[in-house]
Amino acid sequence: MKLKSFINQRFLEYMILILFLVMPFTNINHVCIYVILELICLYGIINYSHEKYDKVFIKYFIIYFIWCIIVTILSVNFRLSFQSLTSLLIPPLLLFSLVNSRVINKNIHNYLFVLSIILFVLSICIRAYSLSGYQDIWLFSFASRIGGGRMTNSTLSLCMMVYTMFFNQNLRNKTVIIGLNLIAGLVLKDNAFYFVLFLAGFMYWGLIKSKIAFYKLLIGLIIIVIALKFILINLLHHNLHVSERMNIYSYWLAKMFYSPIHGVGIGQKVVALFYTKKFPISNDIFATDPNIALHGHNYFLDLWLQAGVIGLVLMLLFFYKICRISYERSKKYGLAVFFMIFVIIMKNMVDDEINGSRGLIYWFFIVLTYASVLTLSRKQDTDGEL
Repeated sequence: MKLKSFINQRFLEYMILILFLVMPFTNINHVCIYVILELICLYGIINYSHEKYDKVFIKYFIIYFIWCIIVTILSVNFRLSFQSLTSLLIPPLLLFSLVNSRVINKNIHNYLFVLSIILFVLSICIRAYSLSGYQDIWLFSFASRIGGGRMTNSTLSLCMMVYTMFFNQNLRNKTVIIGLNLIAGLVLKDNAFYFVLFLAGFMYWGLIKSKIAFYKLLIGLIIIVIALKFILINLLHHNLHVSERMNIYSYWLAKMFYSPIHGVGIGQKVVALFYTKKFPISNDIFATDPNIALHGHNYFLDLWLQAGVIGLVLMLLFFYKICRISYERSKKYGLAVFFMIFVIIMKNMVDDEINGSRGLIYWFFIVLTYASVLTLSRKQDTDGEL
């Protein structure tokens, strides 16, 4: 009886806490993260109830998943595609565990505080290791090697800043979490972090503070991006690694039309093994970085190469639907889903990790945000606040 009580009341909270503790160390524990996520999914299945079911999320994600089954059947490497396909079941199953859970109502912000401290310390160590000239300073070297690297850590910081901004009502706790993650991201000196932080800030000011129409903000963003690119590259001659990315895109963009309808299979490994063997990458691209050329380094491009244009359209439809239903459920919290998806996708426009081995980390934050909107909006409905 005590075991059953523990599982019902504490198991999910402890699993999420452990997930946050190991999440920053993605270079060494992909398997550990996957196992924890699978246990959270199992908890959701065992404790499934209709009140935790969300028709919009499940319906449109399952449509995408069915298409991915077709893609896998037609894949050039069925085994690798099937391995990646199975992990796609995790996001909708996570929803069963997180909606209306105690952890969202009670402890999630404390757990995010713990994750913020870990990322803050890691970012300091990684930056110190870089400034030391890569000398054998054991602590800095160790932290740099086991951590997720600049891309992963700075994206996690953005995710926590978005979640905290919308859902944390404790001003002091909110300020500390955002401050720790802001410093962590800035210390890492990731240009994409600066860029996405600026874009998200502009969108937040326009949509929430000034209530400017979305299409006007979009036009403004396009003008700002063009102006920034011209100033940084042409006037200040700042290295944004544009030439390196263009070398990579010159190879992968041409492959979009090899199998444009259904792609070649789910997972970056399928794409890399098939195309690099069939169409060898030139030495000048490999000279930039031996590992950098193994995928398209753009979320939409990588998704097209894997699941074709139909897969890309279905995923965009899914994102649109959950953003729309979130806003309809709660004007107070609803835009959180849009901003979470926005920072994750924009951050992965130049170095795609969503479709890679670390992708489930970002899916966890998307599902957590959506589940939080559903949970808190239902609580407001019950309390008569909406």
